[in-house]
Amino acid sequence: MSIRLSRIVLSGMIGLLLHQIDTTPLSAEVTVLNPPQRLLVIVEHAKSMAGNDVAGTVPQGTILTATRANGSWRYSPDSKGWVHLREAIPLERAVEEMDRRLKQEPTSTSYQLRGIAHMAREQWTQAAQDFEEAYELGDSSTNLHYNLGICYERMGEPVAALEEFDLILKTYPDEFPTRLARGNLLVQTRQVQAGLRDIEQALTARPGSADAHNSRGIALRMLKRYPEAIAAYDKALEIDPRRADSIGNRGFVKKQQGDFAAAMADYEAAFKLAPTSNSIRNDLAWMLATSPYESVRDADRAISLSEAVCSATGNQDPDFLDTLAAAYARKQRFPAAIETAKLALTRVENEEAAAPIRQRIALYEMGVAYEEAVAAVP
Repeated sequence: MSIRLSRIVLSGMIGLLLHQIDTTPLSAEVTVLNPPQRLLVIVEHAKSMAGNDVAGTVPQGTILTATRANGSWRYSPDSKGWVHLREAIPLERAVEEMDRRLKQEPTSTSYQLRGIAHMAREQWTQAAQDFEEAYELGDSSTNLHYNLGICYERMGEPVAALEEFDLILKTYPDEFPTRLARGNLLVQTRQVQAGLRDIEQALTARPGSADAHNSRGIALRMLKRYPEAIAAYDKALEIDPRRADSIGNRGFVKKQQGDFAAAMADYEAAFKLAPTSNSIRNDLAWMLATSPYESVRDADRAISLSEAVCSATGNQDPDFLDTLAAAYARKQRFPAAIETAKLALTRVENEEAAAPIRQRIALYEMGVAYEEAVAAVP
């Protein structure tokens, strides 16, 4: 099949357009949705209503969060208006509905919509299969290749993901989501300088993106350009002050600089904003277990946080297990620390990741808890 790129078809992400903000419900019978409901837009352009007026439209494939219900209408802060359930269906019904449509007539649109629904459930393999089917039926939109690239990335196939992103950027070099996604992927695969160039080019196109500033901070941190990394996180937080991951990332850099007190303040602030985030809970637990300063350490709290994270992830993440082992060691529970660290070793993918865990196991076998080294504050 020859490659062709159409500009916009299905998105699978939020990106809209609205002119006025009028949250007046269509009637007084409004119910607050707790938890909020997620919707998938299934028509080409769903109307977003402000009272009885059309405030704007939402493109097909967009996932919306609805916080209020009024009969068959749902209010979404994403679109700043009310959408009807005949145009945006509940996400939990989307796969079943697309299955029904595909049995009647296999179309690229239905495959893409089902793929987006699978993505929302983090079912990356199923989503990729659906996007590949849409491609075979003749669709080669930028959004199809973008979504397929994201799926390949999450499936642990970075080369295939980069091919999808490269395909888009050859035709549309200023495509912001793709440029940022490729930059992030390059950073993750340790091609940090190349990734940073992509991220900075994305920021040129959209300087007000908190996501891009946060990504830039990660790349700069990996290059050990710590003051610049902190400045990048500060910029992300200037745009979005409640961005917990940027606060936690900034805390990590401050810890790398040896400023444990400032790092702890950031970790606590991030935890307050996102108390169920696995990565934030893990970073806080690591700090509480391994800080060289007794005033910072709290073995009981580290164990509580880390056990919750490992339970939530099915004891499958080696980094989280490594943290739990360090917390057990801090509490002088060395047999549990050794057992947990050895379990972490079974989850790592290469010797580079295994080596520091082996070193910590050797400490635990000698009855010594692990402590992070103190760096000089520049």
